[in-house]
Amino acid sequence: MPKDSIRKTRSDGDKTKERILKATLALFAKHGFAETENKEIAKKAKVDIASINYHFGSRKGLFEAVLIRAHQNLVSLEALEAIQRSDMTPEEKLRGVFNLITGAARRGERASLQVISRSVIAPGAALETLFKEEARPKLQVILQIVSEITGFPVGDPRLIHCIASAIAPAFLFFVFGSRFPGPFGALTKMPQSELDDRLTVFALGGLRATAAAAAAKATDEKEKATLPAGSFKVPDTANVA
Repeated sequence: MPKDSIRKTRSDGDKTKERILKATLALFAKHGFAETENKEIAKKAKVDIASINYHFGSRKGLFEAVLIRAHQNLVSLEALEAIQRSDMTPEEKLRGVFNLITGAARRGERASLQVISRSVIAPGAALETLFKEEARPKLQVILQIVSEITGFPVGDPRLIHCIASAIAPAFLFFVFGSRFPGPFGALTKMPQSELDDRLTVFALGGLRATAAAAAAKATDEKEKATLPAGSFKVPDTANVA
């Protein structure tokens, strides 16, 4: 077979695979994995059922591929690594992470979040594959950034708590989109750069307070350890109500 024909065949195959992924992601987001039949996917992607098995091997393989694509649509590893490699300050890097999240929310990637959310509600082997291949590498990048801000070493369990508290609010914009209830709806109409600034300020406040509290506790424990047996530390009257 001529080289041009081989390239055309591969290109056609890639396009077919892409159509299947997009169709499946939309259907899984709307109906869920179990409720979506292969014939529905084939109809929406304008392919035959055999093409699904050819490109993904099995229904499980398709589900894993869709989960990975959904995660990539939200935040790509390449974009996170580019932020981490940059010469920005740790605080600017954190803002960059928020920019990726709010940017995906503004692009309308709610379907991707819905697919991931459905998989979390009913976890299985596909979710384990997602964490291993997509989520874990991204988490390591964010852990490094938060480590630089707090001073907690990578591997310290406190970093996970920090990330959950600092990053989670940004994902509310995926959940509600432009239909954010009540006065909070104004946040969805805010310019993205201003929204990124506010999320960063809020997150940094919590991260710095956590780091300061940990430092104070470590200092207090160190001072207690140096006191002679049977003695006690006089309380700081400035902190006594």
